[in-house]
Amino acid sequence: MTKSESVPRLFADVEHYICSATTMLEKGEYTQLFELEDKVRDLCQAVLEIPLEEGRRFTGKLDDLRRQLDILQQLMESHQNKVRDQLASLGIKKRANEAYAKSDVMSKKED
Repeated sequence: MTKSESVPRLFADVEHYICSATTMLEKGEYTQLFELEDKVRDLCQAVLEIPLEEGRRFTGKLDDLRRQLDILQQLMESHQNKVRDQLASLGIKKRANEAYAKSDVMSKKED
């Protein structure tokens, strides 16, 4: 398979990966993006290695991909903020429970 022939497959791989990650985040699930950087690097390298005129055909697809990555980034940040808020809430609940437990002990000592 030539580089020119592999570019559409590489685009499809990256778009599928982003779509899967986006769907998981929208469902409130966790996702890992370990392979995304390598997939994007392989795609960009393949585009750079094809003739310039042929590569220009993919300008629109690269712009679409950038927009998809921007959306994924926003979803990731939103998901991280929710997790951070949940963890902070757990800390508050734990401190409240500890305070209630101490007040119970104190009130029993007074009895």
